[in-house]
Amino acid sequence: EDYYRTCFLDIIVDNEAHFRDTKALDFGCGCGRNIKNLLDLNVFSQVDGCDISKKNVEYSKKYIESEYPEKSNTWETDGYTLKPSSDNEYSFIMSHIVFQHIANWHIRFSILADVYRTLKPGGLAMIHFMDLDDSVSYKASYPEPGTTGEHGLINCRVENINFVIDDFN
Repeated sequence: EDYYRTCFLDIIVDNEAHFRDTKALDFGCGCGRNIKNLLDLNVFSQVDGCDISKKNVEYSKKYIESEYPEKSNTWETDGYTLKPSSDNEYSFIMSHIVFQHIANWHIRFSILADVYRTLKPGGLAMIHFMDLDDSVSYKASYPEPGTTGEHGLINCRVENINFVIDDFN
């Protein structure tokens, strides 16, 4: 919890005047936990979320609306962009442990270009990924072909984390 707060939330709290009454976006919002954490700061006027998974988008919408009705929009992305978001819409865009799932460089680059398109001038994009040793596998909620289970299955990931790092250079 302290690490999460230090990495994501403290920069917003420490620069509250810069972010006050602006919009934020969580790319790869999953279940909506980060949307709620950002709304709990009571800084942003709205915090949106998008994900490639329709199921995640529906879950996060339900999760957020129970506590913050009308303060968030969620949508399923096309996998390449943040559409239908507008140019210069967000003062803060975050993505927490998402990009290591996107193995194709062209797709990562397309998404990063769209992050730049939707970020307001002077805005902040924070993109975090797990620093995994190449020999480490991690679990995901995507079923393996031929199974019906939801948890405990190996997920895809970028095999060399330097590929993701190079995208930012």
